Parts: sequence; structure tokens; C-alpha cells
Amino acid sequence: MVGADDESSDATGVNGAQGNNNASYSGAAYVFTRSGTIWSQQSYLKASNTGANDNFGMAVSLSGESLVSGRMRKLVMPLA
Repeated sequence: MVGADDESSDATGVNGAQGNNNASYSGAAYVFTRSGTIWSQQSYLKASNTGANDNFGMAVSLSGESLVSGRMRKLVMPLA
């Protein structure tokens, strides 16, 4: 998992539209899988209430099949 706290899409939830820049520094987290030597993006994660300057993805953690991504200034439930 990779956190990208300066990502700027206004998408929400899992696998939303990544292609816009409507919420500056809202942040995101990306989950990748590996097959041999090839890495592929599996999921694109955003907060359920995305907003500009939230910096979601500033802190990320992965343990087994559970992951958590945090952001500044707001309480967010774990994504699992």
C-alpha cells in the first residue's frame, strides 16, 4: 500500500474516478499486488467524505489482510 497525501481527486470510497483535480491535497491510498516481478494497482482508496487539504494517505499501515489509512484533522474509521 502506498499513501499519496497530495493526490487531488474528489472521488470517494474505493476505486472511484482518479482523473480529476477537484479537491487539492485531498489524498489517496493505493493498494498494489505483485505477480512475479510485475506490480499492478489493485485498489484506489479515498475517504468517504473527501475534501481539499485533508491529506488522506498521510499515514498508512498494512497488517495481513487489514489496512488503515489516516489523514489530518478528521477522525476516519479504518478501511478493512
